[in-house]
This record gives sequence, C-alpha cells and structure tokens, in this order.
Amino acid sequence: MPARVVITGANGYVGCVLYDLLNSAYDLVLVDNKTGDDPHNRFGLETISPPACSAKSIIPIDLVEERIKFAYLLDECKPDLVIHLAGILENQTPDTITRKNLAINTNVVELCAEKGIKLIAMSSVMVMYGAAMHNAKIKSILERKAIAPLSEEEKIKLNDPLMNTEEAITEFNPGKSEQNFAYIKTKERLEELAQTTVRSKPGLTIAIIRLGWAGIRNPYALEGEDTKFTETSVYLDQIDLRSFMLKLLEAILCGHIEGYHCYCPISKHPQSWISLKACQEELDWEPSVDIIEKYARPADLALTFGGSSQSLLTTSTVNPCEP
Repeated sequence: MPARVVITGANGYVGCVLYDLLNSAYDLVLVDNKTGDDPHNRFGLETISPPACSAKSIIPIDLVEERIKFAYLLDECKPDLVIHLAGILENQTPDTITRKNLAINTNVVELCAEKGIKLIAMSSVMVMYGAAMHNAKIKSILERKAIAPLSEEEKIKLNDPLMNTEEAITEFNPGKSEQNFAYIKTKERLEELAQTTVRSKPGLTIAIIRLGWAGIRNPYALEGEDTKFTETSVYLDQIDLRSFMLKLLEAILCGHIEGYHCYCPISKHPQSWISLKACQEELDWEPSVDIIEKYARPADLALTFGGSSQSLLTTSTVNPCEP
C-alpha cells in the first residue's frame, strides 16, 4: 500500500510542485480553503462533495475555524504523514495575519501530536532572514567584492539566533513591512511550538523546513540592478526542492529520523551563508542547481512547471522503504 500523505495549503506553489512530484507514488489527500473557481486555485481541480480521500479532489477546510473538520479528516484518512503548507498573508491586516496563522499552526500541530501523525511543516523565516543586512556577519559576506565560497565555520547554523528584526524587514519591504513582520513571527512561533510539542510527546516526529525563496521565475529580479545577493543566496530552485522533499519523505516514513528536526535547503550559490550540514548528514542531500550558472543569461530564466520533463520521480514505487 502506498503511504498516505495529507497536504495542507495544497493550492500554493509548493503544494502544486509536491502534487506533481508525489502523486504517482503516494496516496495524496489535498486540503485547502481555496477551491473551485477561486482565483487562487492553481490546480483547477474540481472539488468533490462529499469530500473523498482521493488525490483527484481538494477538500475545502478552513484550518482557522474548522479544527473539528480537520480532525475528522485525519481520523477517516489515517495518514502516515502531514505536510503543512497552509498560511495566510495576502490582503490581511497584521493582527489578522497573526491571529489566523497562529490558529492554523496550533490546530495542525496539536492534532498531529494528538493522533501520533508525523509532520513536515514549512517555515518561511529564511525569506526575510536573507534580507537581514543589519546582521554584521551576513552583511560582511554579502558585500564582499570577490565572490568566494565560505567555510563551514563562517556559515549561519540552525541553532544561531534568527535575525528577523522589524528593522530588517522594514528595509527589505517598506510597503508591507508590518504584514511581513507579523507573518514571519508566526513562523517563528511555529518552530517553537514544534519543538515544545516534540519534547512533551516522545516518539513524535516533526520536521521544519526553513524555506527560502522558491517559485520565483527569475531570482535576480528580486534584487534589481544593485545586486547584493540577499535573495539569490537563499534561493531554492524547483529541481532542488523536488530532490530534497523525496529525501525527507523517505527518511521520515522509513523511520531514519525521529523527533524534532530543522532543515534549510538552498540551491548552490558562491555566497551561500546558510549551513547545509543537517541536510547533508541526516538526509544525504546536496543541491544540484547552481544559481549563477542557471540564471546567468536571460535565455536560462524560464522554469518549467507541473509535469516537468526534469521531474525526479520516474518510478511508480509505492513504498519508499522497500528495497
């Protein structure tokens, strides 16, 4: 039997990539509060009513208000793993962003813990982390005149304090700084909740992915002409996102990793200042895409999406743990 995986926020960019990547080898259950004709519906899949545990449907659940409905879904579907992507940012006030995202994250983490379901949760802290030019260490790296690889000792480690200050986020995006700051703080709270939950319930597995920039057709467009490599240095190309998720799912479903884990997958870049040590040692994962090489010329900027010929999943294997 294929492993059953619930994906929350399935209509987003990462959800679409994971559907394309995993649908042939896993029994996927897709959850989102945006379905049908909603302009945010990027799948264009039909909503089936009553909800069915099928990869052909997106089950509409508001994770802020419908905790009981999500709990019922988990009881009925009995998934082996939940991939939590859901979050709210667009067109919301800072207070609403805080309230709704804290509710979403709390409901998903608590229900997975209560039912003993393994969990992968996306944390967006690196998107703004990469713009934290107020940190002397990062600033010195990014402003080097000569682009040279960093030693492991120079890089930011997972247990180093986050630098998502309000000042840094305001500098990064003045027009939406309050909303971005509120959103990032809920992701930091998600990481804290995951850690405390695992400590209180031995045997539970929660993996946090500090996702940097992903889904941008041209990562250099984020930086303009005055390039400081603040965003491309924490960019994750779709090819690397795919290979990383395959490694992580296999490690979790086969029991190779347990407890709380945090990973910062990024593509290759000469000024990458995030340590990949955990990805390398725990998952045997290395990025394959070199940002400088791939995006150096305009002709190289186009990315394929959905059904890509570069898809890494070429087998119909249903159990990643079988030899």
